[in-house]
Amino acid sequence: MVKFYMLSDAEKKYQEWFKKANEDDLSAQSLLRHRDGTASVACFLSQQMAEKYLKGLLVSCASSFPKIHDVKRIASK
Repeated sequence: MVKFYMLSDAEKKYQEWFKKANEDDLSAQSLLRHRDGTASVACFLSQQMAEKYLKGLLVSCASSFPKIHDVKRIASK
């Protein structure tokens, strides 16, 4: 069963997604700058950041999307 996000307060929701994406960006940049983590973790955070920005964009456009981690499927919405 695929769950869908409810878009009751789209403005707040997209800002939450963007805030989470910004946090991932800061973490990935810190890992790369200080070399205190692995490249695979920086790549994972970058993928998560892209996914969160995409979800924020969809929410801001009043679009619903499934609660999944497949960027290709989310982008096709």
